[in-house]
Amino acid sequence: MAEKSAKEISAEANKLGVKIISDISKENLEFSINDVNYHIDFYTIDGLPSPIFDKLFHILKSNMKKQYQAANVGWNQKKKIKEMKEKDARYLVVSTDTKEIVGFLYFQFSTEMDMKDVEYPVFYIMEIQLVQKVRNLGIGRRLMNIGEQWSKKYKMERLMLTVFLKNKDAIKFYEKLGFKPDEISPSQCLSSEEAKEYDYEIMSKFVE
Repeated sequence: MAEKSAKEISAEANKLGVKIISDISKENLEFSINDVNYHIDFYTIDGLPSPIFDKLFHILKSNMKKQYQAANVGWNQKKKIKEMKEKDARYLVVSTDTKEIVGFLYFQFSTEMDMKDVEYPVFYIMEIQLVQKVRNLGIGRRLMNIGEQWSKKYKMERLMLTVFLKNKDAIKFYEKLGFKPDEISPSQCLSSEEAKEYDYEIMSKFVE
């Protein structure tokens, strides 16, 4: 039997839709921190209610608009909304028991190419955003851990993300989780002089 291609592996994971939430234990989806109860819900883009999407976009915009404006890419709201509504978009949404949405992880099962032009399946973290008051409580790590569980079960080779170089706090967070600059990141595949023109880092973590 022929080995499955990277595209086939990621496509099979995407086809499962919301079924993959059953892989995650209740303890990972419902938890309390400082007397506040939280729960994590999972949505594909087709099943994500518009009012919830609007709240997620508001969190992203509040957290990141200034960083985008300061970056080479700039801030383009229509383009960002379109990106967040791509057909393979999946969302882990964190809420309190009073139904206040306080953060989310947006990801896709996708593929990437290495420096030898070999394609491999990846769990691509498109966005991870939390409102200020729930940062440094372990919620971001919890979301990323769920991503790692899925990456392992559905045979992704790496978890991957892109981060602005000026977003030092985010880079420190990813480094603590074991992420490193990927071989295709400008800092790794270009000369130091050429890399200066890029204001982002592509980071990855191999699935163990």
